[in-house]
Amino acid sequence: MGPVFEDISRQWLWGKGYAQLPFPILQSGRWWGSNPRTRQQEEIDIVAAGEDSASAIFCECTWRNEPVGETEYRTLQQRSQLLPYPDKWLILFSKAGFTDNLRQFAEQDDRLMLVAFEDM
Repeated sequence: MGPVFEDISRQWLWGKGYAQLPFPILQSGRWWGSNPRTRQQEEIDIVAAGEDSASAIFCECTWRNEPVGETEYRTLQQRSQLLPYPDKWLILFSKAGFTDNLRQFAEQDDRLMLVAFEDM
């Protein structure tokens, strides 16, 4: 179901969620690349960009029965640093919602959006 959930999340970006995004997106897709620090391949489920070449939205789509927490947020944050966009926005999509800790963190960070499957 992981790839299907990624597709649903991408559709949400272009549809219902479009008005909630920080800027209009013109393109989106998956990103794979090498992390020079760890010398490992990394993946970002969705990277979306608009007209401004300095801005991008980075998304992680997690289809599992446990709520997504700070670990997934930190991983996405680190992976987003591999791409040369100075203005970064993060979205975490989750089948099972989010931990209380991550929800509190998101309330204080306007560059982090949490989207639960039930809200899509």
